[in-house]
Order: sequence, then structure tokens, then C-alpha cells
Amino acid sequence: MPEKRGEKSHTEESLGIAGFTLGIVGLVTLLGLILPVAFALLYMWIILFAIFIVGIVFCKKQQNRKKTKEGRIGLIINIIGLILIVLLLVVSIIYVLTNLEELTTLLNIPQ
Repeated sequence: MPEKRGEKSHTEESLGIAGFTLGIVGLVTLLGLILPVAFALLYMWIILFAIFIVGIVFCKKQQNRKKTKEGRIGLIINIIGLILIVLLLVVSIIYVLTNLEELTTLLNIPQ
């Protein structure tokens, strides 16, 4: 079916929209789930890292095909999310390493 004048093809913007959605889902999950229980869910850090990487890849592919607003905003959101997840992971590792003795006492782990 031929496109009407002024209509956009959904396939032209699908990667940008998917990347944008991944960025939003990742940030909401990061801020709503990871921050309250940062140490208990280590696997979530890995999943969120992967979500942000896939979002960046989708948005970059979209921008290479056809520049769109969703692709550009999604790229920015995914980069911010990736930076946040890396910073929070570094802060968490530093916290664990500096308070290792207190944490082992608190968790009753024999040394």
C-alpha cells in the first residue's frame, strides 16, 4: 500500500523508538528498583547494563539510517543510564571494599 503524503513509515523509525523505549524502561528500573536494593540484586546491574547497551546500538543504527527525534533522545537517555549504572556500580564496589569488615560482622560471615 503506498504511503500517503506526510505519513512516516513505521519501519523507518522502529529502531529509534525501540532504543528510546529501552532507555526509559532502563532508567525507571534503575531508579525504582536498583537504588533501594543495590547490593541484593547484582544480576539486575548486568541486565540494566545490557539494556542500555542495546538501546545505544538501536539508536545509533536508527541515526545512521535516518535521523529521528526519538533516536536522538533515546541515545541521550541510554548514555545517561549507562553512565549512571557504571557510577553506581563503582560507588557500590568502593563502599563494599571500604566496609568489608563491618559487612562480614553484620552478615555473620566467618573470616
